[in-house]
Amino acid sequence: MPSGAYPKTEAYPRDTKQDIRVSVMTVKNFPLSEPVLQALQTSLSPERFSTYLRASGGHQEKALRLYTRNTALSAAFYGPLQGLEIAVRNALHRELTARFGPAWYDNRLTGLNPKAQDQILRAKRDVQREHRQADPPHVVASLSFGFWVALLGKGGNSNYEMILWRPALAKAFPHARLGRKQAH
Repeated sequence: MPSGAYPKTEAYPRDTKQDIRVSVMTVKNFPLSEPVLQALQTSLSPERFSTYLRASGGHQEKALRLYTRNTALSAAFYGPLQGLEIAVRNALHRELTARFGPAWYDNRLTGLNPKAQDQILRAKRDVQREHRQADPPHVVASLSFGFWVALLGKGGNSNYEMILWRPALAKAFPHARLGRKQAH
């Protein structure tokens, strides 16, 4: 296979003895005896397993292989999603810092809603519990992707459109003509 080329994949292999390749990741095939099938079904729960069972036409082994493939595909998305999270977080932090100062999350003028304030308080506690200083780099890195996405939302009674988006966060997307709703 040429360098950089990805192997062709299918929903599940015709020959179940083949390894399943997803991008550069290989999921090793393993024997699925009846006891192993039953144990895996039990650990997944009948509700979760039924989704894969329906997709495989009721074939148990194909359903488990499909589940394994889904797990591998999900893992393949981790790197790009992590990159997106860091890029969005850093861009929003940069613009909030420019507008409200390095510890923008403590500045009352940001108008952060109670949920966001609670998340910041928990992030500070988590940082301190790890014996690190609760300074902007550590606090910002401790906030979840959901926190950053929520800053692009309406903000409830806080009106993030007027308080955060227009004066600061819109600048985090300099090459895109986005409104707050599209960015969210």
